[in-house]
Amino acid sequence: MMRRQHVTTQRQTTGGVNIIQSVADVLERLVTNSVEASAREVSCELFFSSSSSFSSFLPSMRVRDDGEGMTERDLHLVGEFGCTSKRGKSGASLAAIAQLSERVQIVTRKKMGGSETASPSTRTFSATLVSSAEGSKRKVKGMLPSAYRNSGAIITVDRVFSRGSALIQKKMKADGFETYAQACEKEARERVLALSLINPKVTLILTVKKKRNDEEWEEKEAFRSRGNVLANLADLYGEEDVTVRALRPVCYEKKGSHGAPPSMRASGYITWAENYIHRRKIQYLYINRAHVRERTKYHTVIERSFEEIHKKKSSSVAYVLHISTTTADEKNEELISAFLRETVKKISSESTEEKINAAAVKRPSRARTEDRRVYL
Repeated sequence: MMRRQHVTTQRQTTGGVNIIQSVADVLERLVTNSVEASAREVSCELFFSSSSSFSSFLPSMRVRDDGEGMTERDLHLVGEFGCTSKRGKSGASLAAIAQLSERVQIVTRKKMGGSETASPSTRTFSATLVSSAEGSKRKVKGMLPSAYRNSGAIITVDRVFSRGSALIQKKMKADGFETYAQACEKEARERVLALSLINPKVTLILTVKKKRNDEEWEEKEAFRSRGNVLANLADLYGEEDVTVRALRPVCYEKKGSHGAPPSMRASGYITWAENYIHRRKIQYLYINRAHVRERTKYHTVIERSFEEIHKKKSSSVAYVLHISTTTADEKNEELISAFLRETVKKISSESTEEKINAAAVKRPSRARTEDRRVYL
């Protein structure tokens, strides 16, 4: 259920807009909302169209999911700053997107009941959000059941960055249609991949559609998740990529005191120190399911920890690592850094033990060798 949260006036007017800086930002926010609504499949479409009019050059997108959907009451609140169904969230994403776009249209049907087999509501609703200098306008109406049979939502964003984005519009014109569209497609694909790595059981599909002047639409499927982390990485980097093939599963927990549940947990995949890739592309770090996209102190801690243990440069170690911790500790850099060092140490010791055991299996004992010589 959508609720109105208490937020400051300053955050309402500026905080949300600043979180949206690219087409990939918009797409990531919409897909994240779908995943949080328990969607099992999320289909994303990016539209790029060029003509003599700059307005049609602005990209649009559509995100369709089979999640929980929204009620009519939710639609009267969605898109307002401070309105969210998630505890601890500001509800700024969709509001910011509406402010920066020409129009946002939502078509949704609520899933009735909490189980996976719950049936959709008999009523479908739609809302259209339009922002202007005078404020946002909202139109909510009911639709015929035949208009949308399944539970979930379809969100269409028309002409992203048509409002209040002079610098982004300037970059679009400077890059030109082809260059800008290719850059957006690449970044969008990387973001969807990053989301698929932390949500491997959710099917994520990205389709890019381009139209040049009066030509027909050119359609291409840019990404489709394949059900597990390694397969999703292989889709982007290739089935035979040596780094993807070198990734090994890891899991380590920091035991709680006095029998309490583990306070921190690391899980995912990582390459050992000798598997150099000479690049940092396959370095995905998540804290409580949130992707740490920019390079931070945590990435440096992982690399330095490998260097200290193996006495050689390990800046090209690859990993998909998820750190689970309490909400109170997720901003504690020192605590998480210490846990990362502890995790790398544990991983390295297990790797060394694994190699010793493997060597022992491959190397025949002297007694067996002598026996073999006797019988020969």
